[in-house]
Amino acid sequence: GEGKKTSLVAIRIRLLAAMGDLVSVNTLLNATPGRSSDPDLVRIETETRFLANDNARACSLAGGKIRDQSNLFWQKVFLFCQALAGEHEKASLGVSIMRETGVTDEIFFALIESLATGIPAKIENLPDPNSLSLAIARVAKAKLPADVITSNPPGVLRTIAISPNAPVEVRLEAAERAEAAGALPID
Repeated sequence: GEGKKTSLVAIRIRLLAAMGDLVSVNTLLNATPGRSSDPDLVRIETETRFLANDNARACSLAGGKIRDQSNLFWQKVFLFCQALAGEHEKASLGVSIMRETGVTDEIFFALIESLATGIPAKIENLPDPNSLSLAIARVAKAKLPADVITSNPPGVLRTIAISPNAPVEVRLEAAERAEAAGALPID
């Protein structure tokens, strides 16, 4: 029947990413012709790069997408990349515009601001983190709250387990759960 036009490769890569198998995601992405023209694949690769702490590559991918799409994900990625590049005034202007247009993501805004000021943001709650919020929190040296591990995606748990900005007990629980899901090798 009529369905969403998503390629089988994109579905497979998305499932591998959800399982936290970043090596297989990258292997399959590298073997996929025309991946840079498929918006689903570019987004998956960007999110995977953030989970792997490869912000430079994620930002290079985002640079091409912000011109093509005006969705909130790419806007946030672009602002983060501006802040990483030291363009704090531009990122701050982007945050102001987002606020004026009704976007309410105070954690994102606080993290972007902390990149400009150098003062780590205090995150009270982050029960369902995504790849972007984890990447920004890591760069901003913001301590992750304990509720960050209520999330279950193995890739996210893997990233939390190896994040230096998470408390040791949180990292340990995330590591155990990621390993049980096959996203983190025990060695």
